[in-house]
Amino acid sequence: MWPHYEGTALPAKLLDGDYAQFNHPLDVFADAILKGLDRRSLHPWPYLRIGTMQAIVSTTAGKTFYATITKELRQELASRVRVNYENQAPVS
Repeated sequence: MWPHYEGTALPAKLLDGDYAQFNHPLDVFADAILKGLDRRSLHPWPYLRIGTMQAIVSTTAGKTFYATITKELRQELASRVRVNYENQAPVS
């Protein structure tokens, strides 16, 4: 489980019309996403790749949901990637 997680307890059983909510502080969430990605997965166009990033949720009922991440999260990830790229050697 992620640190500082707030929201619906997991595992969650949802019926029609129910919803679950998963909240993480932006700093923790953004850092975890970028640390979990191989640097090469964003190369050579990190801002384009972040702009097309999606959240994907799969359910045990066999349904998969796709959602584009928000503009604010894209901007935050892009600013963190910019700092990371400026402080590291180029990808070979």
